[in-house]
Amino acid sequence: MQNVDIPTIEQVQELSAERGPCISLYVDIEPGALQAQNARVALKSLANDADRELTERGVPEDQVKATCAHIRNIIDDEEFWRFQARSVAVFASPTTVRSYRMANRVHTEVTASDRFRLGQLLHALAFPYGAWVLVLSEKNARLVGVAADAGAHTVDVDGLPPDTSVLERTAIADRAAMPRPQGATGDRIEQQKYARLAQEAILPIVKASGLPLILAAAQPLVPAYQAINEYPHFVEEIIDGNHDNTSDDELGRRAVPILDALYARQLESWREEFQQLENEGRAVTDVSETARAATFGAVDSLMIDLDSELYGRLADDDGAVQFGDEAHRGDYAILDEIAARVLQASGRVLPVHAGDLPNGSPVAAILRYGV
Repeated sequence: MQNVDIPTIEQVQELSAERGPCISLYVDIEPGALQAQNARVALKSLANDADRELTERGVPEDQVKATCAHIRNIIDDEEFWRFQARSVAVFASPTTVRSYRMANRVHTEVTASDRFRLGQLLHALAFPYGAWVLVLSEKNARLVGVAADAGAHTVDVDGLPPDTSVLERTAIADRAAMPRPQGATGDRIEQQKYARLAQEAILPIVKASGLPLILAAAQPLVPAYQAINEYPHFVEEIIDGNHDNTSDDELGRRAVPILDALYARQLESWREEFQQLENEGRAVTDVSETARAATFGAVDSLMIDLDSELYGRLADDDGAVQFGDEAHRGDYAILDEIAARVLQASGRVLPVHAGDLPNGSPVAAILRYGV
């Protein structure tokens, strides 16, 4: 499985507030033993491009050197590259550097500007393409971490019951205090006890990640776990059957379509809410209206075109948009800046591809109130 770093909202907010010179680099990494080395070469080439662009923009030489030195330190960091991922994002300025290994595919690119280009990182945050798979059977309980297109591996979990034999030991201790119910009722209670022990063991790990949890089990353990589940990101779809002998990688492959369906439902639910609120004046698709609403903290959730090439500037006081050109000094990705302002006001951002947006616009927003 890949070593994936999922940025927190707080980290993204900090990145969005940083002001230049800023270099943003994204590198896609094809699976394979030699691909990490190829990614390092690609990152070095992009860093050289950024060095030249900052110099051409008139950025002082000491700031250019400090910024690019951060990137070269990551390129030379053997420990960082020892753990592979599907893509890498690096954000560097003269005073700071952040790097993330992600499970998502990205478009390899470099941007030098007065702020970071965050669209692809926001996509990884909204759709991390990772999950946990909890395998439960009478003879086996294990937690498998999954990253799409990158395999999977079993995670060591303290206190996870190895099998249902743990119930026999607790039953002996409890028998004097309370006789065990007989028949189907007794079986159901015992199955739920087993499921609860498993849940108590894995919750600290899965809660810390916030990733979806998928159950791989056969009847009757499926309803037993569903009855006691307390994790808000538990997925309805299951990987049905007994998986005592199923490899981690196979479980990972079977989790991918479940994740795809989960994300598709999330987008469809958002679009349905958007259509309902559009009639009430609380949903907009105009770029200028959205920028104004974001500036005043009125955007509850935002959907933007991940591939947009819309550049210009936004006024700090009222969000007025001045459309421009990427090549013009001082211009930046408008939708990234709108997204940054939404995040600063604790809104939700969903970067998607153009076909997922309503009304053919590069942006759509659900408002907390009309502006």
